[in-house]
Amino acid sequence: MSVVLVSSYKYRQLAEGSKIENVCIANKFIETGKMKIKVESEKIIKAVKKLDGIEIVLENLDDAREAINLILLRAGLFEKYKGAEPKEVKVSSYQKYETTAVDYKMIFLLEFIFENDTPLDVRVAVIKELQEFFSKV
Repeated sequence: MSVVLVSSYKYRQLAEGSKIENVCIANKFIETGKMKIKVESEKIIKAVKKLDGIEIVLENLDDAREAINLILLRAGLFEKYKGAEPKEVKVSSYQKYETTAVDYKMIFLLEFIFENDTPLDVRVAVIKELQEFFSKV
């Protein structure tokens, strides 16, 4: 049994007329340049208060996007890693119910999209620094 690493485009070509049994799509994992973390709304609120001295209210995704952009601009988190800043940060949310349908926490998922040539260890270091910042607030 052999394993062949190919791009997703080649996978489609091989799957149509080939007898290769195991095909791994390496590009999907190596070249995406995406990393996700989750942050509770309270951490975002505390971070903005620490950085700018204002207490914000996060009612929706737009509020969270603005707060995250403010945090990333003010905190200087990417100063060590010039050129490794994410080219985009996508924000989504979900509710985590603690005990009842009324008692919940708002959790925001932050998806950092880096350039494909940003090394994995640099992406991990940037995300780790951001998580350490949130854990200190």
